[in-house]
Amino acid sequence: MISSSDAEDKAVEYMLQRDATYQRAIAVGYSVSDDEINDYLDDLKVTINDSINSEEAQALISQFGSEEEYWQHEFEVYKINLPIEKYLESLKQEYLKNSISTRSNNQEAEETIENYNRYIEEVQSELVKQEQYEIFEWSINVTNIKSVKEGIFLLKKNNELRKGGYLKSFYKDIMKVAFFVCI
Repeated sequence: MISSSDAEDKAVEYMLQRDATYQRAIAVGYSVSDDEINDYLDDLKVTINDSINSEEAQALISQFGSEEEYWQHEFEVYKINLPIEKYLESLKQEYLKNSISTRSNNQEAEETIENYNRYIEEVQSELVKQEQYEIFEWSINVTNIKSVKEGIFLLKKNNELRKGGYLKSFYKDIMKVAFFVCI
């Protein structure tokens, strides 16, 4: 079982990599339109409704004030995720193109995928180093937050004051928030 400290470290690492990858994706010209996001979310809605565990997905959605609020939240998530996906797909195509021309016939496709995954981890780690993030941490007493919606607003409002993104982790009665900014 992973310790709380290790989980926090992994979550922060993920958020830093996500933000750094997003920054690079935007810098090299990847973007997403509102129509693309809406089309993606329409497909996601169908997938959720047709899935075996659609009841679990609906339970997650019900944690928001309304289904509309959930999809508004997802819109903001995919505003970042889709340019990242486009950028990573371009890296994958480039990697596979180079890999196919250099690998011998007896190498397995599985090995190529493992090498690609290591390559992407290295790229993302390098992107994080280039961004030179500085991490700031605060603890906020959850009893002061009346709802998840208000908590998310608080995080977004605080996030708007800083360059970068946010990470939230809930504990029994304390919500720790780690903000990171580019210096």
